[in-house]
Amino acid sequence: MALSCLCFTGDFQVVGPKGPLSAVAGEELVLPCSLKPSTNAEGMTVEWFRLDQTGQSSSVHLYKDHTDMNTKQMPSYRGRTSLFKDELKKGNASLHLKQLRVADTGYYKCLIVSKDYGYVSIQLNVIAVGSQPVISLDKVDGEGFSLVCESSGWNPEPSVDWSDGKGRTLSADPTEWNSDGFTVRRRLVVEVGKEQRVHL
Repeated sequence: MALSCLCFTGDFQVVGPKGPLSAVAGEELVLPCSLKPSTNAEGMTVEWFRLDQTGQSSSVHLYKDHTDMNTKQMPSYRGRTSLFKDELKKGNASLHLKQLRVADTGYYKCLIVSKDYGYVSIQLNVIAVGSQPVISLDKVDGEGFSLVCESSGWNPEPSVDWSDGKGRTLSADPTEWNSDGFTVRRRLVVEVGKEQRVHL
């Protein structure tokens, strides 16, 4: 899938950023989308979509007939999206997205329709710093014990490793992903009488 594209038919072009956008979770961001040459878009249909890996789209924000019509908006975007209504007459159809979440990471499409139509696709990466690593005692037996270091809510995927006294990386559980970001767990098996150390 393209990072971004500029497409047009007829009298106008729809333009966006030249490459991917990055932002921090919890903040707000403007996804740029505008008409070139500058054309009044107040009477046009402006729809923002979220694209999945197969190219299927879901509605993020719809402006039509001079008003917002978000009855089919994805529930996770409710109350977090808006257009700059005063800027539509200048051809600015950018989307204001508030309270960014890791789950907002992905591809978006801005479609503008009048008698002609055009669109632009945008990639968004939402960066998140995860929780403070927590180390817990997982297992104790006669020969030693194991410790687990866990942290969640990261994006992109973090790197956390345990190493032994010789710097060798020890066993690790797979990193998991959900809508809140990456969760990483790393296990350290400590044998009685052997020196161990951790790098976080």
